[in-house]
Amino acid sequence: MTESDDVIKIKYESVVNYDIDDEVIKSNLISKYEITRDRDLLLRQTNIGIHREDIVFTINDFDVLAMASQGQKRMIIIALKLSLVAIIREYTNEYPILLLDDVLSELDNHKKNRLIQILPKKVQTIITTTDPEDLLDSIVNQAVIYKIEKGSANQWMKNKSMI
Repeated sequence: MTESDDVIKIKYESVVNYDIDDEVIKSNLISKYEITRDRDLLLRQTNIGIHREDIVFTINDFDVLAMASQGQKRMIIIALKLSLVAIIREYTNEYPILLLDDVLSELDNHKKNRLIQILPKKVQTIITTTDPEDLLDSIVNQAVIYKIEKGSANQWMKNKSMI
């Protein structure tokens, strides 16, 4: 996506090892739930489980949260979303709707153009922005654009101002 040689890795961090037998996983989870049961009851929430697990991204073996720029972080998340689109398509034989909320704001024009080029053409994609200046001609020429103002959505025409 960025046309660089950076190596991006994704690691799923869990409280249990998922590389083992299902019964062992179940036993490990039950054991961990029993250890934290009193604390969970006191706090009225479960403190272990999938909702507490995380995905850690690295770029060239450095933690993305600590080392990457906002633009790099944004491109990594976009790459993840596009990967999920491909996985969903593979398993369901249908394309999902892709929502990219304010995705353009921290990308330079080159990365914005690159993103538009790599978006799957068969995927209905909704991109939001708070700044019309984020919209490049490449987007405007191939999209239906709506301006939402005071609770109303109106189609924006190329020859009219968005502001």
